[in-house]
Amino acid sequence: MADELVDRIYEAAFVPELWSSALEAMIAATGPASGGMLVSDGANRRHNAANR
Repeated sequence: MADELVDRIYEAAFVPELWSSALEAMIAATGPASGGMLVSDGANRRHNAANR
């Protein structure tokens, strides 16, 4: 399970559209109610979230 999760994170790093499913996989593996990620380069911010 951990190897698959790491693979999904690396894939999402190259294909940003995959972040939602990667976050959902992290939630499924760890059990929190929700998960989110905020990325900023100082000028632009992007947020991606997934609920259980």
